[in-house]
Amino acid sequence: MCKRLTNTRPCGEKKRLEAVSAFGNAAAHYLNLPQFSASVPTVVGSDPRGAKWAQLALLWLDAGFLDDADQGSPAELVRLAVSRWVDQWTGGLQYLSQASVFVNIDVDEMDPDYDEQIEDAENKWQLTFASTREANFQFVLQRKLEALEAAVPGLGETAWAVFVAASNQMLPIATPAWVREQFSYLYWFGEDNNADYFSFLAAELGVDASEPDLEDLIRAEYEELYGEELPVTPAEYDDAFAKWVLSPKMKVSRGKLQKLASKHSSQEIRTLAALLVEAMQSDGSLPQLGPQSPIRADPVYGLIEVRWSEDDMLPRAIDDRLYAINQGDGSCYTDALGAEAVPMDRDGFLNWKRAMEAGFSKLKCLEKILPLIADITEE
Repeated sequence: MCKRLTNTRPCGEKKRLEAVSAFGNAAAHYLNLPQFSASVPTVVGSDPRGAKWAQLALLWLDAGFLDDADQGSPAELVRLAVSRWVDQWTGGLQYLSQASVFVNIDVDEMDPDYDEQIEDAENKWQLTFASTREANFQFVLQRKLEALEAAVPGLGETAWAVFVAASNQMLPIATPAWVREQFSYLYWFGEDNNADYFSFLAAELGVDASEPDLEDLIRAEYEELYGEELPVTPAEYDDAFAKWVLSPKMKVSRGKLQKLASKHSSQEIRTLAALLVEAMQSDGSLPQLGPQSPIRADPVYGLIEVRWSEDDMLPRAIDDRLYAINQGDGSCYTDALGAEAVPMDRDGFLNWKRAMEAGFSKLKCLEKILPLIADITEE
């Protein structure tokens, strides 16, 4: 197992970091598919697992994404089918399209030291979403969410709460709260506040925790030992945001949202309220990383980054996090955003496909919510 700065949970193998490579550099047995909403042909070499590819191609044929006129090897036909399917369900995405899709006919070999293995892995194939590492837009929340709060008290916080809850079931989105959680593993040793964090550092650095100027002493000691400033602290990070941005609550009920969707004088608020209800009612999700995933590692990148204000601490925190990852061996991190082992039997495949389509629908709902809660500028 690889080592983390804390012992909070196990993480994945560096082997996967290499397998899910940047777009255009797929590893052996991977079919690099187009970015969402794009149909770009790719080249697929011969593969010794032809029989399994053929079985998977037949499943996509039965699902209606291949026809008798399509030609190519089984692997090429699977690529074509998955490309058509992803394109159908993500067509029109603009803001949440920064992902590529990889298909592996075999589920990745698991870490033998990890207790939980993928059940019946030999009869499954793997779908992986990976970050394209592109940042085409900047999303800033403050002005629009504060305007919503002024128009309907509680609506701005509620809109953000719904977006965050829904995004937690999607491919990872770098919200202030998501970055804070990731940051705590890297720099705060799992501590949640300045008092506990500096007490921990005092013990590690041999500084008396009862000193009246403890924070200043630790900062000086840290800089002397490591030749750099102490990273962002929990309090510094939290102070950069309105309190409810990090932990938003539902201040407007679903029933009131439904009334706003039908009766409010503002078309924009009616549209937003209807979309929030749609997101709340959807049980759709997309593959994630973690104990049930073929990839037991943390994502390096989010699908997008959503800021509170143009001068908040999010970019610095993300840069510090990337620096820390690059300073280590990277074995606990991957540029994958999500991965899933998919059954090869017909019923299991169709159930998975329906669940994925519900996830894509929710992703498109979030795409529609974004311009209603954030100022968006193209970079």
